[in-house]
Amino acid sequence: SNTLVGMYAGTELNTGHSNTAIGNNSLYLSTNGAYNTAVGYSSLYKNTSGYYNVAVGYEAVEENQTGGEITAVGYQALNKTTVDKGTAFGFQAGLEATSASGVTFLGWKSGRSCTSGADNTGVGAGALEYVSTGSLNTAIGRDAGGNITTGQNCTVIGYNATASAANASNEITLGNSSVTKL
Repeated sequence: SNTLVGMYAGTELNTGHSNTAIGNNSLYLSTNGAYNTAVGYSSLYKNTSGYYNVAVGYEAVEENQTGGEITAVGYQALNKTTVDKGTAFGFQAGLEATSASGVTFLGWKSGRSCTSGADNTGVGAGALEYVSTGSLNTAIGRDAGGNITTGQNCTVIGYNATASAANASNEITLGNSSVTKL
């Protein structure tokens, strides 16, 4: 059975089961998805057959249709994702992650511009905010890795710490330009 609360919540549910939708338009187009939890206006709106998703917040995971094992909490968190296995917590965290799988974005606008970069991890407000197609990057700290767009396999740690270039690959950065001792 399903639990549906709110105008048009789970409107299209047919064979889907074990879902919880709370909020107007949440799980609206879901037909046979199961084990999903959607809380907030239009959360998991287009989810038709995705399984094991959790979306909490206004338009969280709104565009997902078939992806599974996604957890997003926050206003428009992972809003445009269409693939499996993503985690985002924070305002617009992972907002543009349409085909970016295996991402983890924790913090306000963390990974916001990531479209297809896979296996990125951004922890901190604005961490990896502008990464688009770069993959395998890890940024920890406020605005860490904020200059990476297409770079690959970079590790950036510290407040406003940046890679050497937007397309840098295979490098480690500890601290921002103000750091003088290691």
